Amino acid sequence: MTRVLLDQGLPRSAAKLLSAAGWDVAHVGDLGLSRAEDSRILERARQEERTCVTLDADFHALLATSEAKSPSVVRIRREGLNGKAICDLLLMLTRMQKWGNSYAVRLPKAVVQETGIREGEALQVEGVNRHIRLRRPAQRKYSLDELVAGIRRSNLHGEVEFGAPEGREAF
Repeated sequence: MTRVLLDQGLPRSAAKLLSAAGWDVAHVGDLGLSRAEDSRILERARQEERTCVTLDADFHALLATSEAKSPSVVRIRREGLNGKAICDLLLMLTRMQKWGNSYAVRLPKAVVQETGIREGEALQVEGVNRHIRLRRPAQRKYSLDELVAGIRRSNLHGEVEFGAPEGREAF
């Protein structure tokens, strides 16, 4: 079961919708923490083993400067979302699962459709500042000089016959 603590600024209706989806949800307003310092909210999330969901960028800075390993924090960077939109967004979260000697993450269908990635497509995986980033590898662009410089006898082919000229294509 996913356990989350919703920060002030996120609608309480999101808590109700997430609870209905089977999540264990608390809202800081229901815990008497609506005016609490961010560090106190993080501590509560840590004590209750909840992921903190917030609109506030300060939570990540607090974690980084304190070198804390928990709690996890999800920052929603779009303000003004209603409870249903936040619920839909959070339900796209996924879990890390063991797969042989490695780990795997399932991508929600909505994410796959939005990004246009396809099954079997190569993706670059990077760990950056305690975040996981997936992206398409950069496609190398070759100049004409580089392409011509790569011509060797081993990859040079002969002329290909396409038949007699038609129209005005003869030189």
